[in-house]
Amino acid sequence: MSCVLASPPYGTLFGTPKGTPALHEPLGLEYIAATALQCGYSCKVASGLPIDHVTAAQELAAYDANVYGVGLSTPASSWVASMLSKLRELRPNAVFVVGGDHPSSTRELVLQDGNIDFGVAGEGEEAFKGVLEVIAGRLQRESVPGLIWRDTSGRARSNTPCSIENLDQLPAPVRSAKVLSACRVDGLIYPAPSVQESVAQIMQSRGCPNACGFCSSRLVFGKGIRFRSPELVAAEMTMLSKEYGVNLAFFADLHLGAEFQHTKALCKAIVRAGKPIPWYASMTTSSMSREMADVMANAGCTKVALGIESMDPQTHKRLRPWSDIETAAEAVVTADTAGLLVRAYYMIGNPGETRESFRLGIESLCQLPVDELRIAFFTPFPGTPAYRRFSPMLITDKAEDLTSAKPILDLPGYSPEHQQEDYNWARQRFYGGPEYASKWRDKLLRNPIYERSYADFFVGLKEDGISVDY
Repeated sequence: MSCVLASPPYGTLFGTPKGTPALHEPLGLEYIAATALQCGYSCKVASGLPIDHVTAAQELAAYDANVYGVGLSTPASSWVASMLSKLRELRPNAVFVVGGDHPSSTRELVLQDGNIDFGVAGEGEEAFKGVLEVIAGRLQRESVPGLIWRDTSGRARSNTPCSIENLDQLPAPVRSAKVLSACRVDGLIYPAPSVQESVAQIMQSRGCPNACGFCSSRLVFGKGIRFRSPELVAAEMTMLSKEYGVNLAFFADLHLGAEFQHTKALCKAIVRAGKPIPWYASMTTSSMSREMADVMANAGCTKVALGIESMDPQTHKRLRPWSDIETAAEAVVTADTAGLLVRAYYMIGNPGETRESFRLGIESLCQLPVDELRIAFFTPFPGTPAYRRFSPMLITDKAEDLTSAKPILDLPGYSPEHQQEDYNWARQRFYGGPEYASKWRDKLLRNPIYERSYADFFVGLKEDGISVDY
């Protein structure tokens, strides 16, 4: 039995926000492929599919596989449906499986597409292995955790997912030098995009201790958080540098600093390994302390993305009940003082927000030493508490609109048109204001290694219509 795993071309379909991987390593699929190989199955990862769904289906059909697995996020539902329809024509006897956050949130509904034979909810390694064992006749459908399947009457059923507790037992992901050499992280980053050679994603934990109502992570990873051994992660970074020429690592963790002692142990292990690769990670503001920032910077971290979401006190509290804007501001200053590039995750279009509260929040953010701003439109994804509460406000029922790149909620007193206007205003205000000019010059005086990073970043801003006098 031969298998091929692929993901839709999200960056081409929906655009890639600056500061996120422009082309990212399909790490989740690589772990699943490694698990299948460990069990004796042939399994390859197809990366970089074309945007044309017919051409994509033809490329996948050329693998002549028995089983095709597709990683599916909600916005790509229509594209995947069209691509699988064509692939079914070309490979009528193959088995099609989808996994990812969309089947994890919609469960049985994903099988409304008759071309999909199985879905996988939750983490994919054990579940996909179970699918292969079902196809081989060695397991019953009912016994595979996370499996979404049809019974003999055609009724869709779903099994309860289970999380992989010991992440150290996972086999090393199946990587490709060709893929890693094509991967890049755009935006304000060190090393700058123009000097990045190969970029890898690394997983040191799964899950998140928080329960943000707009986040679908618990649908995939369950409650709580699990960690890999710091020594294994550090050894992986050394291997990536030596064998693949990777000179930037992007931690795929939802919250790298969830437990300080573990993050501290990870950073010490990276230091013992010789700090093989500069790296970038995301975390919440409530976990950023001076000691945290120092140990991360000392271990080769050059950038941290902080989930601020809003600097309006009431909006921030609704989104981050365990935090406040004072904590958020202190986290930014702390990370900046340690010499880290600071990216702020921010939202617009939050229920209860007004034009005035959003603009006042941006004015407050402009006073903080934030180096890069990523604004997303509040998006209630299927299966989340936010979706159950706010879906009546949606102005669209198209899955492809749920990208967080456009306004999709019609809020009382805050129309989608006004949200888009304020989004455009906020980016011009943040980068074009006198505060930002002072901040980046000060940052470069303290950290001259970032000169190429800023130069590349400002070229990107100019392409987006924002000029910075460099």
